[in-house]
Amino acid sequence: MPPKAPSGEGSLAVIGGGLVGCALALALARAGLPVTLLDQGPAPGAVMDDRRTVALAPDVLAFLAGLGIEVAASDYQHMTVWEHAGPAALHFSAEELGLARLGAIVENDRLRYDLVQALTAAGVTLRWGAAVTGVRWPSAGADPALCLGDEAPMPVRIVCAADGGQSPLRGMAGIGTQDEPMGQRAVVTTVITERPHEATAWQRFLPTGPLAFLPLADDEAGRHRCSVVWSADEPEARALEALDDEAFCAALGEAFEYRLGAILAAKPRAAFPLGQRHADRYAAPGLVLLGDAAHVIHPLAGQGVNLGVRDVMALVPVLRQGAEQGTLGNPRIFARYERSRRRDNALMLRALSALKRGFAPAAGPLSWLRQGGLGWLDHQPAVRQRFMVQALGLHGPQPHPLKEGVVS
Repeated sequence: MPPKAPSGEGSLAVIGGGLVGCALALALARAGLPVTLLDQGPAPGAVMDDRRTVALAPDVLAFLAGLGIEVAASDYQHMTVWEHAGPAALHFSAEELGLARLGAIVENDRLRYDLVQALTAAGVTLRWGAAVTGVRWPSAGADPALCLGDEAPMPVRIVCAADGGQSPLRGMAGIGTQDEPMGQRAVVTTVITERPHEATAWQRFLPTGPLAFLPLADDEAGRHRCSVVWSADEPEARALEALDDEAFCAALGEAFEYRLGAILAAKPRAAFPLGQRHADRYAAPGLVLLGDAAHVIHPLAGQGVNLGVRDVMALVPVLRQGAEQGTLGNPRIFARYERSRRRDNALMLRALSALKRGFAPAAGPLSWLRQGGLGWLDHQPAVRQRFMVQALGLHGPQPHPLKEGVVS
């Protein structure tokens, strides 16, 4: 029997059905381009897991709204950062930047489900359970072709790899990475707190890593909810994973200094290893990388998905122009995309490495200087605002301007 004819031949192929891959596929479809999204996993279902959340910046929320995605989110107007060594803290507010919100906390599964529903309505070819086992890279003017098990190779116009930090496509193209192991794990859960979160994202730096409480909407019973991301050195994280629920809630409340009162309940915990990674190149003949396939960052600033969607913002005009001019197979057309996005992503990677080192356990003069620096920065509005713009990833010209949420 001859191999089955491929579905999606001649389209722009997006590999990876996570948030960034789905956003790219939808943006390409809205631009009128033929697109096929392939993912080796199953289609997302209606059952949601609220333990994994992302903090989306205003420009990313505006971009998604422009694609027709009404994001179910919990806005936050304030951010408070402090550490274990003393009382000094940093306080940020949206009002300082003339914004209605600093960002919004979104449940991963819900946003992904909404994106897939929009892709289906837009007529995008969706291929779930489709593992790319190889690629025939372009040569002599031929388009690349995807190898999908027993199917005949599927010719596509370009391969857009949004297939995660381990990116099989990146490996198939022979693109190396610069890796920074962290020796940490992130323990994530959703908790019920005694007091409301005050529309504030809270982050405390502990000797073993940062602890974040991110605001969520109250549940149906009116109980106050937060998403928790507790990044800790490997032994500490393993110990936290092993605690029973009562002991974990007690440890969490103590580590958070009971800023929102007692921790009344916690959902079952999940955990994943942490590290940073940056691809040596973002493009090769027939291939372009974006999202975690291009860069993986520590979650302490909550910028991973924001950086990935900003890749989408920068990449879509390049892909549209390349499709119109028939130059998608030429990696030189991605030079501007790579320059701009590598610069911003590398800056964030370096900043988070420095921040992690800066809040590492210290005693004596270094601890005193760190506390003094936090206190000084909190009383310098102009400097604090510049720091906040950098931390939120709002620096520099954005491919999609901030149009929503401006306070007059």
